[in-house]
Amino acid sequence: MNIRPDYWQSVYTGSTEVSLTDQKRSYEVVPTIECRDLDHWAAVRVPDAAFAEVDTVRVAFVDGVRRIDMHGIIDGNPPYYGVFGSVAAGCMQMCGSHAHDVTEALCDEAVRHYFVTNAPDPDMKTLKLASDASCPFDVEYEIRSAASHDPGDFGQELNNLM
Repeated sequence: MNIRPDYWQSVYTGSTEVSLTDQKRSYEVVPTIECRDLDHWAAVRVPDAAFAEVDTVRVAFVDGVRRIDMHGIIDGNPPYYGVFGSVAAGCMQMCGSHAHDVTEALCDEAVRHYFVTNAPDPDMKTLKLASDASCPFDVEYEIRSAASHDPGDFGQELNNLM
């Protein structure tokens, strides 16, 4: 498999044509879900009794991010497309009302690199971007076939992998 970089900036969809639709969103925003009268919106007061329990409460924050590093074109007839992407997720756990040191609160984290492609049955499982002498690390991308063959959906595939 010969993969060439697609030099479009990664914030765009690459050099492929992405179909644009007039499809309506499948959800509805309901601004009055927490307060029936928006003119009287106010912060919800926490009962004083809740503060007595705060030092025994444990809270975990889980968040993640995905980034498209670069688009790629797989040589062939027809050519196939893909994105090099990185995903990361982490969890912080805090207990009590005191200040927490971030490194002590971090209880789990993971970073993965994927090459998501619409090529059928890629002949490799991983793709290692070899470093040169000036770069002290290697980056290895796990190759995944996308559920959708539309290159515009590759970002969603990265979200699913995250």
